[in-house]
Amino acid sequence: MRTGVRLSRGRKRSERRLLLLQDELVIAKLQRGTSVRPQLRLALDQLWVLSGGTEAAGEEEEEEDGSGEGSKSLILAWPTGSCLATFDSRALKELWVGTLLG
Repeated sequence: MRTGVRLSRGRKRSERRLLLLQDELVIAKLQRGTSVRPQLRLALDQLWVLSGGTEAAGEEEEEEDGSGEGSKSLILAWPTGSCLATFDSRALKELWVGTLLG
């Protein structure tokens, strides 16, 4: 499974590819054409996936179409770091969450 995401680590933002292999998640940079250069290889058994479900009490609700950035993002955390991955759509994010947690 693979997809393009907008990855944020601190103030740094970049376009990256997520590649899901049998026992690891690879974060890669797209090179010329369709080739990718792996930047991080994360073992799935050491990866935490955090995804917001509902709005907290007192917070403004997002639009019904789910177009808010938070509805398309999830946090990937591992023992030595973390990042925020923003997908193109909420449905794509939910597919990845289900696959990573399933």
